[in-house]
Amino acid sequence: MTRRSLRRQPPGPADCTCRLGALRRVLALGFALPAVLAVAGCTGPDAGEPAAEHPPASGAPAPAVRGTDLSGREVRPSGPVLLALLRPTAGAGSAELADSRTAAVVTASMAEQYRSLGLTVVIADVAPDQAPERGALVNLSYDWHLGGVTLLDPASGRRLAASYGATRTPDTYLVAQDGTVAGHWPGALSAVQVAPAVQHALGAAPGAVPSATVSP
Repeated sequence: MTRRSLRRQPPGPADCTCRLGALRRVLALGFALPAVLAVAGCTGPDAGEPAAEHPPASGAPAPAVRGTDLSGREVRPSGPVLLALLRPTAGAGSAELADSRTAAVVTASMAEQYRSLGLTVVIADVAPDQAPERGALVNLSYDWHLGGVTLLDPASGRRLAASYGATRTPDTYLVAQDGTVAGHWPGALSAVQVAPAVQHALGAAPGAVPSATVSP
């Protein structure tokens, strides 16, 4: 009876080739994985318009006003949009809070007067460091009498503010039917500033106030 040797034979050329191929595949996967994760992160459910370094100029294409409102409904206006970027619930000083409330009152007035002509008014709470709670925004809509105004949920508001390069509040934009910036009013807002631009965007006669939209 012949006893077989249990000593392991040294690897041959074929074994070395297989191991080298496996090592190459591992290294390739290691280099590709970060890129795959980066792409996945950029295309996740929270991805929106890219953050802007500067606000869009008058006449330039405006970032699309998209998001979800406080009721969970999708916001996709098809006509002119009056967008107010405010910070009324978190991280605002007294002067900024007062200006935000004034802007909210003015934009709510525009919604009351011109909603029947196709104007959509959207308010986004801008809070980059401290996200507002949904309940605080719901209370705000009642406390400030924002009927007829679309309030975006906190996540949508932050994304939209970033896409407009908002660095201070209030910051108000009028986006025309063709998606370009028809008006931009940083800081305190008044109806005297906004109303003529809104009327022009809607094709309404100057000074016209649709009586059907005025609350009793």
